[in-house]
Amino acid sequence: AAIGAQERNQFAMHIHHLGFLVHNQQAWDGLLAEIERSGRSIRQSNHTPGFLRHCFVHIPELGHFFEYIFPEQAGIDYFESVPSN
Repeated sequence: AAIGAQERNQFAMHIHHLGFLVHNQQAWDGLLAEIERSGRSIRQSNHTPGFLRHCFVHIPELGHFFEYIFPEQAGIDYFESVPSN
């Protein structure tokens, strides 16, 4: 997308969110406690048992969301199967 495309009513890509991997239950619980303590809002969350938990947290000072993902075993297996470099 070209710089200035928004002013010309053309398509422009923008960063929507940043993603972070959470590695264990203790870190997930600590994250949720910190979100609550900070007064931030969880805009969406989900738990697919055996696969993963995730939540989107609004970070208004950045104008973006942070996505936190805590994969369970099937989720870990899925992420490990995705090609990377």
